[in-house]
Amino acid sequence: MKGSTATMGFLAALSAGSSARADIVLSEKIMKLSQKAAHLAAEAYQPEPACDWCTSLVNYIEEPDQALVAEDDAGYCFGVFRGTTPTAVDWGQNIDPRNEPVCTTKDRSACCTTRQGFYDAYITSYHQKMENEVRKCASKCDRPNECVVLTGHSQGGAVASIAAVRMADLNPRVITFGEPPALDFPCPPVTSSRWYRYVNTKDSEMGLIGVSYDPVPFVPGMGTQQYGNFVMLGGDPTGTAFIGLDNNDQFSPLNVAGFQAHSMNGTLEFPGYINRIDTLMQSNNTYPIRANGFASPEYCTKNVECESLQCEKETHFSYSKCVSDECEEDKDCKTDRCDSGQCHPKLGSCMECDEDSDCAGGQCLFFRCSNGHGQMDDECNCFRNEDCASGRCEGLAPPTCRATLGEGAHCNEDSDCKSGDCSWLFLCEESENMHVFTASNRNFVLGFLKNALVLLCFTLAICAVGMALRNKYEGYEEIPTSINV
Repeated sequence: MKGSTATMGFLAALSAGSSARADIVLSEKIMKLSQKAAHLAAEAYQPEPACDWCTSLVNYIEEPDQALVAEDDAGYCFGVFRGTTPTAVDWGQNIDPRNEPVCTTKDRSACCTTRQGFYDAYITSYHQKMENEVRKCASKCDRPNECVVLTGHSQGGAVASIAAVRMADLNPRVITFGEPPALDFPCPPVTSSRWYRYVNTKDSEMGLIGVSYDPVPFVPGMGTQQYGNFVMLGGDPTGTAFIGLDNNDQFSPLNVAGFQAHSMNGTLEFPGYINRIDTLMQSNNTYPIRANGFASPEYCTKNVECESLQCEKETHFSYSKCVSDECEEDKDCKTDRCDSGQCHPKLGSCMECDEDSDCAGGQCLFFRCSNGHGQMDDECNCFRNEDCASGRCEGLAPPTCRATLGEGAHCNEDSDCKSGDCSWLFLCEESENMHVFTASNRNFVLGFLKNALVLLCFTLAICAVGMALRNKYEGYEEIPTSINV
């Protein structure tokens, strides 16, 4: 009965956390530790990890698992765990659903439950050596209960949570990236306020989606809970969205197809965890970094992600965005464009839009702004040649407007060429008044060649028949017409 009451209290806290705005301080110290933890979590995938700012770095490997112990020049000790590698054994660890108790090493009575696969990824042949190395590093700190940071990406984050339970006496900070839920409730050794778990998002791709989320933190069927400060990373370089403490809300759609949101090192188009945190550090000159939600008009799916606590669709065809209260109508803005409750400049040619008023040209075609003449410029989406200012729509998935081609360029239709003339040799010809092979002349030549080819074939057929008849009778004796007796 007592356990049931505790569970009900925990669920009530989760429900309250999803509707109320809580506070978190992303101080300079926390952000610098998060930045170092992110870079070390990426290095934990390397056979020979490197760290320029580390004063010491110890590497442990027992495939498919790996761990690092690093110390920085500020005296912090990092325990780092590798995430999932593309091997059958490692994936087998991820999906092993059996329960396994994990207890603190100093007090065997303080325990909670984890998944067998995550536990196996921690209890390796080197785990005791690693724990000893972390404790040795912590013993040199001025404040041993303050200087330990445990971190990891993906499965490495789950393993870091198990390590935090075992070394709870060191009062470690836990900083994870895309961590799956790893520990059951209740888990008394957890100090939630010292745990930070980052979840990345993926922004719009060619206007086909609004926002999608790293799927790993929301993996179903684990039967476990998430602990710590839930911090959402997005396209807003000025701040983050703090979702709540020990918050287990589910977010969708999940970025399952591309999986870019789960990467540590992403691209300019689809940033990973390191890219997001580095951008936040570079874009903010003062601390703490804002954590009360994304500014308008960032994509979102829930109100808690937004600084304004309003996540809404502007039109039926648009995706939900964080809404500001700066304006209500276009006429409220000097720019004559009110988008998601905020005044914005009009959009130029080919920029992503969802209504005509977004565009300086006055038209939103195929969710892209047209030019001032209502047509699409080069490199912008199209369906037909008539959609393009150049008169040429080419390609697939999606077709785009292209510049017309000059004389001598390869072509397959007249609209490909500046002259409007693609020759029978599939080359752009000169303009009609300058070259003998105009469209009409080309048709005449093609017709003449077709008739000549038919005549040649007929002549060859007659010759073949004649030769066959000649061969049939050649070499035979003449049959006598009378018989002499």
